Amino acid sequence: MTTTRNRRSQPNARTLCVALSVALAGTAAAAPANGPVARAVPTPHQQEFRGFGGAFVPAAATTALTPSRAAAVRSVTSLADSGAGSLREALVTAVDGDVIDLGGLQGRITLSSALEPAAAVTIAGPGSDALVIDAGGHDRVIATSHSLTLSKVALVNGKAPAPAGAGIAVGGCLYIEGDLQLTNATISGCSVGDAETGGAYGGAVAVSGAAYLKYSTIADSHATAFGAAGGGGLAVAEGPLVAVHSTISGNGVSQVVPPPAAPAHPLGLASRAIGGGAATFGSAPAYFVFSDVTGNSVDAAGSGSDGMALGGGAFGSGKTVSYFSTIAGNTLSAGDTVHGAGFYMSAYAPPAPGASRPFALPALVGGTATHAVVLSTIASNHATSTAGTATGGGVFSAAPLGIQGSALRDNTVESACTALCLTAGGAIVGRSAVTLMASSVTGNSATVTGTGSLYGATGGGIANYYAQPLVIVGSTVSGNTVTATPSRGGGVAASEVEIHNSTIAFNSATTGGGGLVLYGDGVSTNMVLSSTIVAGNTASGDPASADVLGNHAPPAAVTGSNDIVIAHSQIALPGDTLAQDPLLEPLAYNGGPTLNHALGTGSPAIDTGVNSGALSTDQRGFGRTVGANPDIGAYERDDDRIFFDRFEYL
Repeated sequence: MTTTRNRRSQPNARTLCVALSVALAGTAAAAPANGPVARAVPTPHQQEFRGFGGAFVPAAATTALTPSRAAAVRSVTSLADSGAGSLREALVTAVDGDVIDLGGLQGRITLSSALEPAAAVTIAGPGSDALVIDAGGHDRVIATSHSLTLSKVALVNGKAPAPAGAGIAVGGCLYIEGDLQLTNATISGCSVGDAETGGAYGGAVAVSGAAYLKYSTIADSHATAFGAAGGGGLAVAEGPLVAVHSTISGNGVSQVVPPPAAPAHPLGLASRAIGGGAATFGSAPAYFVFSDVTGNSVDAAGSGSDGMALGGGAFGSGKTVSYFSTIAGNTLSAGDTVHGAGFYMSAYAPPAPGASRPFALPALVGGTATHAVVLSTIASNHATSTAGTATGGGVFSAAPLGIQGSALRDNTVESACTALCLTAGGAIVGRSAVTLMASSVTGNSATVTGTGSLYGATGGGIANYYAQPLVIVGSTVSGNTVTATPSRGGGVAASEVEIHNSTIAFNSATTGGGGLVLYGDGVSTNMVLSSTIVAGNTASGDPASADVLGNHAPPAAVTGSNDIVIAHSQIALPGDTLAQDPLLEPLAYNGGPTLNHALGTGSPAIDTGVNSGALSTDQRGFGRTVGANPDIGAYERDDDRIFFDRFEYL
């Protein structure tokens, strides 16, 4: 019997999901209670949020006050903006721990100015489709120096007050200097900043502390500035940011042309726009669990030729994790540099061993991953530069990255550069170690539309450079392209690389190395191909290197065994490498959660591979060895199989 399961409805994925469930429970339990919070002195990144606008004292300097009465449940009975029974009246007289009950209301509360809770409270409504709190586009909805818990209500049309001079505007609908917990809430149609604003953060929400989202939506909000801007939907200073079963969608960050005689940006970050959907700062971690980050954008084209755009979907300054989530349809555009249309994952100093963490994720392959993409889809994200470097259509990672059981498809990077620039990594760019396991990288592209680009395009699927190790295990890289003069590595471009039990097929490049280009000095570079298929790729400028090109001198030697590689140039392959058509079937799921190529009847890959990594399953989750030996490539053929558990590979 064959079983099929919906990706979003799966309650557990063996050890990994159990660990996440425990961690989530621990995180929720550890979330600060509604009360004053002691905090360290803000870092420069955090200071971007705290105190700007002069509305509140930074939380680090807040002194806890003794409540004048015990906390209570206080019912709001009026939709009026103020007066007896109103929400404003309840918040002004609140004490720490109060629950402000809006459950008896239906309709809309239209505000004349921002609500300013006098204490850390819980605001509980009847449902986000039943009660709307509307700021009318002339102020925030809520601004507070305390923590806030908000549930079952919709907040709309907030706009942060304009800062003085070229100052910074923060938090379009919510500005929280404590911690924020959202449950079954919707925040949309908010904005922060404009063409005369020096810096803008948190189009919908700016949080100085931690942000916990559960079954909530942050949508259609925007941050705009002529200087630095970040977090079109959500900006989090200290963190963590934890989004569970939530949606961050349709938000944007825009960097515009400075007004005449504009003063210098106070933070000296005038060329950076980050995090169309969400941005974290100061090494704050971010976790996206069963969540969607879709249709967000960062546009720095208005800042001219020096504009830089990072993280169309999300910008993570600390550990960034996507688990069972979808990162799709996000965009980047700038006059100069664009990195990470889906995710931009920063380099940062990890916590010391034994330090408290909100999640205890089990180690991925090698156990060294700092960032992680697990059981997720990263698709149709696009990065475009008019004159500079464009990399990482799906993910850009500057720290070790582990990807497992995920699909990266139809992402693009494109540049009209005509000089010194690089277009690389349609799906993935790593400036540190990258491990890809039981995943598919398909239909991605890197393109240079201008003429005269010195470096051209490389790594239509994956580009890992700066001599950082790339490890691919039990995965498929197919149908990716690089288009430029020059262009190399339609599927993969790397120097330190190990590829085991994988399939790299039907990728294309213009200059050479349609499937795989290996950079290096030919001596110190580590290159391993083991039980891997590299076939069916094309290189119009150099058909002899259609599958593998060694782009270095002297030619390097690849170690490993039991491979199928047909066309190769400037590289020495293992002596037992086969040069026969592997008879690959078209891309299909073949019973698994990610795309792969089945082996046709009579394929020379059947029963001729090795399993040097002692893998228990193939890419799909089926048994790795059927017959005398494992098959070469990511797929194990078994004509008799009648049962499948898609989580076998975890």
